[in-house]
Amino acid sequence: MKSNRFKHLNIPLFLLFSLLFVLCAGIRLRAQQGDTNSVESIKTRAKKGGAEAQCKLGWRYENGQGAPQDYVKAVNWFRKAAEQGNAMAEFKPGASYEFGNGVTKDYTKAVMWYRKAAEQGMASAQYFLGGCYRDGKGVGTNIVEAVTWFRKAAE
Repeated sequence: MKSNRFKHLNIPLFLLFSLLFVLCAGIRLRAQQGDTNSVESIKTRAKKGGAEAQCKLGWRYENGQGAPQDYVKAVNWFRKAAEQGNAMAEFKPGASYEFGNGVTKDYTKAVMWYRKAAEQGMASAQYFLGGCYRDGKGVGTNIVEAVTWFRKAAE
């Protein structure tokens, strides 16, 4: 008497093979379409002006994920996305200017970029802008303004 290994599953073998076929077809289709998260795919969309792709590409360069770490390229891609109003992309050049990643430290420019993202409601930008007011980086020390931005970030 032959034993059926899948007997305990209570699923006909043809159904298992059908599911396997569909899974393999899906994997093959994805391979033919290309990985939309590859650096090359993101770069193609970024060069066409896609703000989200430009921001993703900047992040990839900043973190060295799928591309060599390059802060200068990262800042340039973030700026392109920021010019289209992408809040995350506006925040990133602010951090670059505050910490000198890919650009010369410039607290005034950091505040400018943080403010753009903060005014769009980005909590991280609001927090960092509050820190600039607290520490007098790029703006005069203003504890009232610092607390205002910290509160917005907390909300």
